[in-house]
Amino acid sequence: MLEVNNISKMMEIFPVINNVTFTVEDGEMISMCGDPIGGDYVLQAIPGLLQIKRGSVKLDDVIVAGHGMTKKSEEYVGRFSYISTTGTLLWEKSFNYNLKLREKWFNDYNSTRALDALDALAPEFNRKKKTSSLGEQDLAIAAFALGIGMESKYYLVDNIWRDIPDGSVVEKCLAMLEERKQQGCSVLAVMDEFFLCGPGRDHFKRILYMKMGALITDATPQTSVDKPLELLIEEWKRVAK
Repeated sequence: MLEVNNISKMMEIFPVINNVTFTVEDGEMISMCGDPIGGDYVLQAIPGLLQIKRGSVKLDDVIVAGHGMTKKSEEYVGRFSYISTTGTLLWEKSFNYNLKLREKWFNDYNSTRALDALDALAPEFNRKKKTSSLGEQDLAIAAFALGIGMESKYYLVDNIWRDIPDGSVVEKCLAMLEERKQQGCSVLAVMDEFFLCGPGRDHFKRILYMKMGALITDATPQTSVDKPLELLIEEWKRVAK
């Protein structure tokens, strides 16, 4: 189980993470939406890509971010796969791989799972393309293929959906996340409300709604069944004002 315990982070004088606490069980798919400030930073803080001054993140009772980290923590960080078009892909042995800094990125990494994912998402994709010639959707597809190809326990997806306008590709991405979920892995994904009410509706039944770095509402699957998602989001917006 993943435990986020009272984590906080200041950027200059602004709290980008404001005393956030929640847990993620094995095999859960959870979305984070609402104000952009908060969700992205929480996602980066979980695997230690963003240092936090207060609180901690635990994975199976081992602190992986925050105060109290030990040498054992490094072994556990490899259980995260952080998927972003602009950030860092985090994988086994805490190796940081920045997609945009590699010209022939796919020649440097030939994971069978990543290759299979890329073929499934975009069969026409030219693996020898340089990143300088890739468009926004190409980068998003490549980042997702590499990230989903990691042998990870937790897949942290940082709003790559905004860079993939092709609905059929998005559905394939969601199907791959569902497959990982069936294998006992967990998914925590930042997304906007439009995506959550659209393609993500049938996949993300638990929703963390953020406002100015704080967790306003943690909607359970039952809550989502009792009320239409659009109505829930409108209620959260009123509460967050």
